[in-house]
Amino acid sequence: MAHDVFISHSSKDKITADAICHALEQNRISCWIAPRDVRGGHTYGAEIIEAIEECAVLVLLFSENSNNSEDVKNEIQNAFASKKIIIPYRMDDSEMDNEMKYFLSRKHWIEAYPDDTVFAELVNSVKNTLGISKTSENNKNPQITSTPEQEQVLYNTSQPIQIKEKKTVTPVSVATNNQNLYGNTAGNIYNGGNAAIQGDWIYFCSSGNKLYKIKTDDSEYTLLADDINSSTGFINVVGDWIYYQYHRGKDWAIYRIKTDGTGNEKLADGSGGNIFVVGDSLFYLTDNSNLAKLDLQTMRRKTFKIAYVASFGIFKDKILGHIAENKSLIMDLDGNNMEELNFGNSFGKSCISEYDGFYYYVDIIYTTQRFIMKRPINGGNPIKLAEGFSFNIVNGWIYFDNSQDNHGLYKMKLDGNEKTKLANGLCACISIVGDWIYYQDYLSFYRIKTDGTEEENLNDVIFSLENAS
Repeated sequence: MAHDVFISHSSKDKITADAICHALEQNRISCWIAPRDVRGGHTYGAEIIEAIEECAVLVLLFSENSNNSEDVKNEIQNAFASKKIIIPYRMDDSEMDNEMKYFLSRKHWIEAYPDDTVFAELVNSVKNTLGISKTSENNKNPQITSTPEQEQVLYNTSQPIQIKEKKTVTPVSVATNNQNLYGNTAGNIYNGGNAAIQGDWIYFCSSGNKLYKIKTDDSEYTLLADDINSSTGFINVVGDWIYYQYHRGKDWAIYRIKTDGTGNEKLADGSGGNIFVVGDSLFYLTDNSNLAKLDLQTMRRKTFKIAYVASFGIFKDKILGHIAENKSLIMDLDGNNMEELNFGNSFGKSCISEYDGFYYYVDIIYTTQRFIMKRPINGGNPIKLAEGFSFNIVNGWIYFDNSQDNHGLYKMKLDGNEKTKLANGLCACISIVGDWIYYQDYLSFYRIKTDGTEEENLNDVIFSLENAS
């Protein structure tokens, strides 16, 4: 369970906690965060205690919510007793109660209120504490000029990447009959990729880090793996293979497993970012945040020399990437015809998507304030559609978490009209497969029809199928 940072937060602040976790892990700082890292079959409280004991630094998201949370106070008390370094990150101007003051009054705070565009300050504070050098100037102002390709072959084991002779691997089936060419949609992968569809089967992650497949008519289900150690596995399904991201402690890696649950094997070390499979090619972020393309036939790797790619998506034959702050780019799948995109000034961009003549994206104004925007591909002024942290576009509808309604699940038309509430709660990781939306809140995984009917806890779905078989 080795990790650098324990993130202490109220479940009501989960969206911001997940964003901070992502920012730290993009800087190669391993994090433990609930509920993602709670192992199946272990008690919640014991997992929390062990995770605090194993960490070097506890980052506290301080807010009115955490100030009133007994669970957070217990975590702070345990960290204090274990002599852990505590870095408080202030999200609002709430007054600390006396119990919090006892533990935190003499700590150095990262003041994120009222202008909380300070992820960089938090990341650098954690890096300094851990003895890691600050983000380099190249990472702050990356160059998007392409350099000669690098071809490497990856071991299919846990050994480091090395130059090696070609090896024979199992061929990947591509786009025949009911087999995918694209392993998942960009919208699903941007949201963690906790579900994907191929033919008559839906593949999804559920509680306890388990990977299932279920028939689209719910007539049959199969448990494929019971410990993929990831609640958002960036699942891609192409042919006979399921590709997913695996996370344990400081280690991130990309694996694949047969659609019948056999043949689980490691393909590459990664950084915890998005992965996409297109035909015989796997696109992913390396452990130093370079964009790479792995040929799944020869296991040879091409690395695109672009400094610090924060996230990327694939739309048909194009890669859309966000590289730092206001810098985004678009290029062909082979890295050619690279262009920089300008979306204006703000703290950053995420979930950049192309749909129906527009770019859609999340404009990160503050860490707790983000807007879903659209802008014509050929230029023009951006249009604000809604306030939310993530979205997914399918069949002319935008599905999103509504920040103005406690991150409830909503949908709206592409022009921002006809906003319709589908589900309550802290809805995150919105994946859409067929006519189902798969999502999770703080503790559980759910699915609901795209029209807002038939909301179900996935644990209940599996339980019902088990009893019926």
